[in-house]
Amino acid sequence: MKKSVFLSVITAISLTAAEVKEINMFMPFAGYISYGDKSVKDKGFYGGIHLNGKTLDQQVDIQYSYLKLDYQDNTPALGQNDFSLVYSNFGKENYIFKGGVHYIDSDDYLTDEGLIFFGGVKYYKIYDFDVGIEGYYSTYRNFSPTLNVWQLTPSVGKYLHTQRLGDFYLNLQYFYITFKESRIIETVNNNKYGVTRHTIKSVADYDNNNHSVQFSLTNYYGKFTTTGYVWGGKQAYAVRDGGFTVYNLAEVHKGGGGFIINYQLKNSFGISFNVAYEKFTDTETSEDTNVLATGISLNYVF
Repeated sequence: MKKSVFLSVITAISLTAAEVKEINMFMPFAGYISYGDKSVKDKGFYGGIHLNGKTLDQQVDIQYSYLKLDYQDNTPALGQNDFSLVYSNFGKENYIFKGGVHYIDSDDYLTDEGLIFFGGVKYYKIYDFDVGIEGYYSTYRNFSPTLNVWQLTPSVGKYLHTQRLGDFYLNLQYFYITFKESRIIETVNNNKYGVTRHTIKSVADYDNNNHSVQFSLTNYYGKFTTTGYVWGGKQAYAVRDGGFTVYNLAEVHKGGGGFIINYQLKNSFGISFNVAYEKFTDTETSEDTNVLATGISLNYVF
């Protein structure tokens, strides 16, 4: 599990990008992850860099992240590299069209070389409202047969303006995730591939159809941008944060929440802190447990 620390920053840029002729961003990020006692995982860290470049009506986002997780039983740590590329187009007035790809290079055999393709469209009125939908297709060829995951995520957002408390942005997202349960095979054992012995051992924890809802509230006040969010339902192999975050390990997530605080030190430089807590079922043990992630990022806009 890794939670991006830049959600409120990216959201702020994407929703106002149409009124900005050019904007570029450089953002390194890092964080620490702590798992509950009933998980086979113990602790870990992640880090990476996000690059953003925009012309008059086009935008490209590139992200690289590295994840390392230690296990409770002292087996070799899991390492993972994630690469994301997203293209957005603002050429049609009041619309944002996007498409992208996410690639996983992981010590987790089942999801190593995983590919996620996605696209979406959003209709908006600047500082008023927006409505959109995104679709994701994930394929993991090391399952036997190949595991294909489909995700549909519609969303709606609304701005509220106040004189004393700044501006607020409310966002509601629905996640629908589906795959064929029979494609998750218990007999795949990473040991024989010489990577790590950790793998799915409880197929019964997975449902063919997964539904969840997330609500977030963002406040823009002076130099602060603060986002709080909660979500409930069920997610497996979910893709979040517009394609930049993928939950590809042996986990079924069942709700959580968190917050992100960004402080703009100067017009072009800011710092963000985040905390995220989630409940999930570890499908290596079929135990319900939890995970806590904290992170920090620096964002430089030029």
